[in-house]
Amino acid sequence: RKNATVAREFEIALPEELPPAERRRLALDFAGELVQRHGCAADVAVHAPGKAGDQRNHHAHILLTTRRIGPDGFTEKTRELDDRKTGKELVSEWRERFAELQNARLQENGIAAQVDHRSLAEQGQDRAPTRHLGPAASGYERRTG
Repeated sequence: RKNATVAREFEIALPEELPPAERRRLALDFAGELVQRHGCAADVAVHAPGKAGDQRNHHAHILLTTRRIGPDGFTEKTRELDDRKTGKELVSEWRERFAELQNARLQENGIAAQVDHRSLAEQGQDRAPTRHLGPAASGYERRTG
């Protein structure tokens, strides 16, 4: 159908403190857990920061199929992430799990930095969050100063 959803995207920030091979391993490990739990296929693209952008912007895009994979190919849809009752809770669980994986990888590499998946309010922080400008606004700022 023209309005079909053929993939679901998880965009994850990768710690700049980790070496490139460890960032890649972190993204692949997380994607592997998604595949294991939801029975789908995943495509992982790890990105380094752009030359003119924020040099800490290491991230990965994980595309998951919306259908499970079986011995004979694609099977039923993975609706648990779309469901109004379970979807929001699953996304929260995955955010927490990714924070756990990041913290474990940072610790393995002797790095004291830690990440927290919770909002500033949930952490008890009394400060305003920073605002994400996006690529268009960031590019405009770089060009115009």
